[in-house]
Amino acid sequence: MKMTLLPKSKVCNVLWLCIVLLISGCEGWSRREKTTEAPSAPSSEYRQSLDRLANSAATRGTIGEQIQIQGLQAMRVRGYGLVVGLDGRGSRTCPDAVRSRLLKDIRKYGFGDSRLGLEDLSPEKMVGSPDTAVVLVQGSIPSAALRGTRFDLTVQALPGTETSSIEGGFLYTCELRLFRMVGEELVQEGKILARGSGPVFINPFNANPEKPVDDRNLRLGKVIGGGLNLEDRRVGLVLNSPSYALAIRIQNRINNRFGGTDKIATAESPAFVKLHIPDSYLGMEAEFLALVRHLYLSDDPAFSEQQARRLADELTDLDAPHDNISLALEGLGKSIKPILRNLYTHPRPHVHFYASRAGLRLEDRLAVNVLREHAKNPDSNFQLEAIQELGRAVSAPQAAETLYELAASDLDPRVRVQALKGLVEHQDLDVMNEELGQQFTLEYLPISTQQPIISAQVEGQARLYVIGQVPIRTPVFYIHPHNVVTINAEAGSDQIALLRTTPGGRTSPTVEVPLDTYALIKLLGQKADEDKFGQVSGLGLTYNQLLEVLASLCENSTLAAAFRLERVSALEMIGTSQRRLGRPESEL
Repeated sequence: MKMTLLPKSKVCNVLWLCIVLLISGCEGWSRREKTTEAPSAPSSEYRQSLDRLANSAATRGTIGEQIQIQGLQAMRVRGYGLVVGLDGRGSRTCPDAVRSRLLKDIRKYGFGDSRLGLEDLSPEKMVGSPDTAVVLVQGSIPSAALRGTRFDLTVQALPGTETSSIEGGFLYTCELRLFRMVGEELVQEGKILARGSGPVFINPFNANPEKPVDDRNLRLGKVIGGGLNLEDRRVGLVLNSPSYALAIRIQNRINNRFGGTDKIATAESPAFVKLHIPDSYLGMEAEFLALVRHLYLSDDPAFSEQQARRLADELTDLDAPHDNISLALEGLGKSIKPILRNLYTHPRPHVHFYASRAGLRLEDRLAVNVLREHAKNPDSNFQLEAIQELGRAVSAPQAAETLYELAASDLDPRVRVQALKGLVEHQDLDVMNEELGQQFTLEYLPISTQQPIISAQVEGQARLYVIGQVPIRTPVFYIHPHNVVTINAEAGSDQIALLRTTPGGRTSPTVEVPLDTYALIKLLGQKADEDKFGQVSGLGLTYNQLLEVLASLCENSTLAAAFRLERVSALEMIGTSQRRLGRPESEL
């Protein structure tokens, strides 16, 4: 694909800064005292925001004025895979061209896997079995992703095959190639960049509550975190006006700012500075790139102090680009802490939030107290962001204390779940976590609370968050809509009985567990197996089947908890789409 450069203009630089602003998690250039959404189409107010950003002290004199970033564009990959474990709901049909690729992948990554019940099948028999289905697998390797990064995949049964459902299946390891559409049905493929595998998830909750759940397309699903990136994305800075002296200056400025033994930036040519993401920013690659853009070319101490005061003055303006100013302050380094501290008690909430955010990232413990106030204040426009920052502050005990307090509170469930996520980042010993059935991770905080929560994450990572000791009320009688599991307990019983039925009609022995939600979830989600005493240790429900069960038990009050399914916010959706506006780069 032909590589094209964006125009070397002020407008170009402004648009690039807007992209970074979205990536860094900002919800707008100016929050004023309440959150507003950016207009869907350019308006005079929107253009004024762009002008303010271009003329801000957070923009002038920065690296971002001189460069474009290569590596922001998400890279689409695709391949063909085999979903196994369908108990007759698959198809024997497979196009010849696809069959050869599947056989190659099966032989390359191993077959006869006893974990999947395939130990007696040859690759040819696997592909031709009605218990398997050939699927198209697609996904997008994220911006600036490093080797080993996980991402979601979509899987869809091929047209013309008899597959009725891929629900409950497992995607066998397949290779994923870079691709682009060159016609309505023509695809040009490139090199192998990723692999895919994992359990298939089909959302059990229909987006339209007026339609029955069975209205779902059971031939289309996703594998949460099933994509595995095999190569570091090439990430770097492309100079608008090639100059080796400027490239060296940018290289040195970045290396001096981030320090350490690793070389973060390397000027490979007058037009390109290659970047290496520091270990401390793994999982926060876009945030690192946003910070790089907001570094000033000058690192003179006198300039840093003078510029920090300019930024502090500008931050008090209601119409200023607050997020960008905070990033610029953070980029100036720890020497400006005294200037930031003067803003912690400013009367305007946006000022002390953005100042304390920069301060906490610069390891100023005094900033924790300011962010704690935002985190505990339901009326703060910055509550969730403050909780996220406290979750990152793993060296601050006060942060963990606040997160624990919020998780146990009666505040909005989003606040409490975000607090639990922060405790997970802190590796808090009160949080019990366990990976179940190689499908999802259970994060359980067994605190005393009047309002227990069960929250399911279905993007990026399959995680089930449980806050509080969730009582199980008897009597119980529940049958899954597709007879996957039957749950029964008499009134006053201290045990709950479960019977598992597979799509093929096989049933497990009746299993009993105590009236304990944690034990119940573990039994349902653990791989179908027996322990060393011959007792059933897991029933092997898929993640979506488990969520169906838990949602139903919460709805009929068997489980005394509120069930919620996490969804992508509008801001996250905007951020994802904006990343595709990165500098065009070769895809093949």
